[in-house]
Amino acid sequence: KVVTSVANSMASACQPLILKNELKVDEAMMGLVMSVQFGFGGFSNTFLLAPLSKLMGGDVSLVVRNCVATMGMSYLVEAALFSSQVNLFAESSGSLKSLIFLGITMILSTFQFALGTSITAETTGIVPKHSQGTLMGIEHSLFSVARTIGPTVGVAILQRSGISGLGLACGMVFMLVLATWVVFRPSAHRAAKTGQEEGVKLKKG
Repeated sequence: KVVTSVANSMASACQPLILKNELKVDEAMMGLVMSVQFGFGGFSNTFLLAPLSKLMGGDVSLVVRNCVATMGMSYLVEAALFSSQVNLFAESSGSLKSLIFLGITMILSTFQFALGTSITAETTGIVPKHSQGTLMGIEHSLFSVARTIGPTVGVAILQRSGISGLGLACGMVFMLVLATWVVFRPSAHRAAKTGQEEGVKLKKG
């Protein structure tokens, strides 16, 4: 969750710069876009979280894996679409470019809420109840670190490599998390389950 937060903060911190400098959106429209995005985030978290989680597999572990994969692929698609090699927007209007960027951003926002909620449910489920408050405190402390590092790194990448480079960097972070999850998650799940079973036996004994 912390690692993906770094990638998400990289992207979100660069969004105003992309809208103004890359997509040439004026201040009034930028304010409207940001307001709509925040409103959509609230709507998504309220009404779309449950059906999206069901669509992603229902089980918390599957939801996390599938959301990470979807967000990683979305960032990579963004990187490809805005790549100078593809040159998709050479003869397109600026409005089309803006709509595609904002569409991808909305998709990422929707899956981001499902991912964050599912990871919290997953992590709190593998520690004893008396440690859950400590876990939440540690998580939020680490989020502060992620949100400190992410914007600095994101702006540097944007200035050097543009939207495509930023999307590629964020996508690679998510794909690295996905690979790590696939490799280590089964053994971690078995260890947590064994620990819980032993705890129940000790209580009965």
